[in-house]
Amino acid sequence: MALSSQKGSPLVVLHGGPQVPSDYLFPLSGVEYRTVLFYDQLGCGRSDTPAAGVAEYSVAGSVAALEQVLAGVGVRDFHLLGQSWGGILAYEFLRAGGPAAAKCRSVVLANSPTSVRQVEEEAGVLVEQAGSPLETPLPGKQL
Repeated sequence: MALSSQKGSPLVVLHGGPQVPSDYLFPLSGVEYRTVLFYDQLGCGRSDTPAAGVAEYSVAGSVAALEQVLAGVGVRDFHLLGQSWGGILAYEFLRAGGPAAAKCRSVVLANSPTSVRQVEEEAGVLVEQAGSPLETPLPGKQL
């Protein structure tokens, strides 16, 4: 992959989801002056699908996989765009401070919270304020 064939540093795009492939972000590939690298997280789109319940699906596992992909592709520097869950991944990737994170020139977090725990806590407050429990809880989820 010739990431240096364009004028600007490549843009690495992290999709939302999880479990949503990056296809909906493909209109970004029309950028003429830089390479756009769409990263499908494990189990999504064109990426491998490890067995359910393995550590690769954790936030730490996702950060490690992204680090590995960026090292494998050989980017010297890059810009990072994380949309929704991809923004959480981008934030955690940069916070982890691995070797590839040091090469990030800029980051855009689009429609992304930076604290999953806070989102879960706030959702719990909203459910309590609604005054009644969920009639049909989500499978495997408890608020």
